Amino acid sequence: MTARDVKASDQPDGTPELPICTFGRTRRLFRAVSRMHGAHLSAAGLTIEQYSLMVQIRGHQPVSATALAKVADIDPSTRSRNLQPLWRNGWIEQGEGADRRCRRLSLSMAGVEKLAQARRR
Repeated sequence: MTARDVKASDQPDGTPELPICTFGRTRRLFRAVSRMHGAHLSAAGLTIEQYSLMVQIRGHQPVSATALAKVADIDPSTRSRNLQPLWRNGWIEQGEGADRRCRRLSLSMAGVEKLAQARRR
């Protein structure tokens, strides 16, 4: 559709009738759902990203940080940035891995409780 295809008389108020874009509508729907979930989780003190990581850790624990990034489909810097508040709040723990370079992550009892709190909301 070009500008020439749109006529001012397309709608009663003179605004043009634009074609339906399924992709655009899907993106708006996703953003609305994301905002709703974000508000729900913020009441529990978590972001969507932190909640997602905690769910992944819980499902695969103990899990290495590298495996967590693969499972969560995020790059290492994003993973590190999102894990920082979880460490700081004591919601995840680090255990020994196969060697010194590999540490295994799991939820602490406080993390299990935080995850349950977020799910109850």
